[in-house]
Amino acid sequence: MTTYSTSFEGSSDFTNNWTTYAGGGSVGRTAGNARTGSYKLAFQGASTDATATYSNTSITNITFYARYDGSVDGLPSPDYLRVDSYYGGSWHLEEEIYPPSISTSYQQYSVDTTSPASQIRFRATFSAADEFYYIDDVTITYTGTSLVYNPDVTITCSGGDVECRASRWDVSDYSVVFETWLKKSSLKVLKDSIKPGAVQELYKIFDRPFYYDQSWEGLNTITLTPNPYRRSLPYMRSPKTMFVKSISDSPLPGASGWINVKIEGYISGNSDL
Repeated sequence: MTTYSTSFEGSSDFTNNWTTYAGGGSVGRTAGNARTGSYKLAFQGASTDATATYSNTSITNITFYARYDGSVDGLPSPDYLRVDSYYGGSWHLEEEIYPPSISTSYQQYSVDTTSPASQIRFRATFSAADEFYYIDDVTITYTGTSLVYNPDVTITCSGGDVECRASRWDVSDYSVVFETWLKKSSLKVLKDSIKPGAVQELYKIFDRPFYYDQSWEGLNTITLTPNPYRRSLPYMRSPKTMFVKSISDSPLPGASGWINVKIEGYISGNSDL
């Protein structure tokens, strides 16, 4: 069975790609407070369920970033964000997130469907009009015929290529941070192929640093190659050679076998940032 994914990033029009129901509040694409790009999917103060629904074939997972903005008035509370899937002729609750477990800064969540679903939705309810849920960088995984296929980034290391779904690319001068989520087997290939910290600044030209791999065998150098049609990493436009300073990992909340991976390192001054 072939697996595909489709992504809705900060620059995408969630309103056109999703069916929405306001439920007494408002829901749709809005500007500002986005995790990436200029826009995010926003729910505002609804006393009854507000929903945003996406339809496809055999949906198996949804991964997204979410944050809460408003007053936390204790638990139990009518404030919640839920993820539901539709299969077998009815809706099923897959994940339920309450404040304050959902932070005022973006956090990543990954939810597997209990059974392959034809629809998946976000469902929100609030106790006041001045409360919000913001959702950004959504990736939906499904099996079957590809409707929209967006490959992510290929990490090339000494152990081979690792295909991944990227979630972050930050650049500060020539220090960089790359984040993704991987299965355990892919993470092992990556960790076995690098020697974090084996990097040294060689010299500077016009304040632009140049780095080299201290393993002397290319064992601490990776290349990140983005697919040109993916919009989640708008500032990574071409392959990047990265010298790894550190790599860390942690399980994704609610995920089944998915691991969040953070790679920090450097890019030499002759790179196109």
